[in-house]
Formats: sequence, C-alpha cells, structure tokens
Amino acid sequence: DEMLLEHLHEQMLELKIIIAPHDTGKTSIERIKNRFKNPILLSEYDEKKSNVLIIDSIGILSSIYRFGTICYVGGGFNSSGIHNILEPAAYGKVVVFGKEYWYSVEAKQLIELGTAFSIKTKQEFLSTVKLLLKDSIVLENKNKIALDFVKTKQGATKKIMSYLESNMILKRAEQF
Repeated sequence: DEMLLEHLHEQMLELKIIIAPHDTGKTSIERIKNRFKNPILLSEYDEKKSNVLIIDSIGILSSIYRFGTICYVGGGFNSSGIHNILEPAAYGKVVVFGKEYWYSVEAKQLIELGTAFSIKTKQEFLSTVKLLLKDSIVLENKNKIALDFVKTKQGATKKIMSYLESNMILKRAEQF
C-alpha cells in the first residue's frame, strides 16, 4: 500500500494525499514519512503547506474520508484482504483497493456499479486515479452511485430482527 501511494505521489506531486496508516507506532510513522516529499503529521499540523498529510492517531479515519476525492483503502495486497470500503462509500467516494477482496460482497457489487476499482500494480493505480480525475462530472456521478449504494443497504439490523421475530427465532423484548 505504501509503495502504491509513494509512486502516485512521485508521479503526481500536485495531488494532495492523506495517509491513515494501520500502524501508528513511531517506527511505522517514520518509515512512511521517509517515503514522501515534505509530509506533515496531523499531530504537528501548523498551517504548513504540504501535499501529504499523515494521520498519526487512531479513531478518526472514518470521518476523514469525507475530505477525499478518491479513497484508497488498504489491506488488498495481503491475504487478510481489504479493510472497510463502506466507510468511504458512505461519504459518496469512489474506492480503490488491491486485488485481495474475495470475501467482500460489497466490493464486488461496487465494482459492478463502476464506483470501485481493484488494482494489481502501482502503474494500474496511477492510471486509475488519472482516469477518475480526468472528468469531474463522471467522478461526481460515480460518487453519487457509491452513496446511493450505501443508502440502499441501510436498515439491515431492523430487517434481521424483524425476520427473527416473525419466524419465532427470537422473542420480542417485551415478552421477557
């Protein structure tokens, strides 16, 4: 994941990148900082201009997605597979991830809708980002599709509870 982002940064220096690493330990953060030109850490943010912001704290990633244009979700290059792609999609963002998404029904569905992209190489990642940024109207439509997809999936807990209750698999709370 880091190599992909580094390559993207080298090829498109004007692109603003926010990186939220899985590991926010000091060693990991230093390794990531060394990959990019003039990065800044969120914890040290002081209005300094930089095109690379590294999030060095935990618990805020899901709310950061709203600031993205295109969201790369990590984990897709190891056997455990991609991380949560619904968080950026819930903000109406196109999602890009690696090739290991076999267990994610949502990833397959978003790919079919044309609002998610699985990439295998850093060159394919660069090409995908350039293509998506080429036409803002097309990107805006893809973002809307992502948001609509998430909206259609809302209410699953209520549906499951209703099914369990109507099939007498679970008694209503007031019956206890």
